[in-house]
Amino acid sequence: MIFVNRSPEELGEQFDVVVANILANPLIEMASQIKTTLKPNATLILSGILEKQASQVENAYKAIGLSHIKTIQSGEWVSCLFTSS
Repeated sequence: MIFVNRSPEELGEQFDVVVANILANPLIEMASQIKTTLKPNATLILSGILEKQASQVENAYKAIGLSHIKTIQSGEWVSCLFTSS
C-alpha cells in the first residue's frame, strides 16, 4: 500500500487502485493525468465531490475512456467509482 501527496505526473508509476479525495474542479482538470496512474482493469475512487458536480466529474472520466461503476452519496457529498480498460 502506497500513500502519496503528489501530482500524478510526479508518480511515474501505475497502480491497481487509485483514490483521490479533492474537489470536483481539480479532479476534472487532472482527469487525463490521473488516468495515466491506472494499470489496466484498475479501480479509481474519486471523492470530495459535491452532489451537484457529480455528473460533470462522471462525464469527464467517461470521456477519457473510464467506465463509471457507481456513485455513492452521503449528504451533499459523493464518491464515484470507475474502472480502467
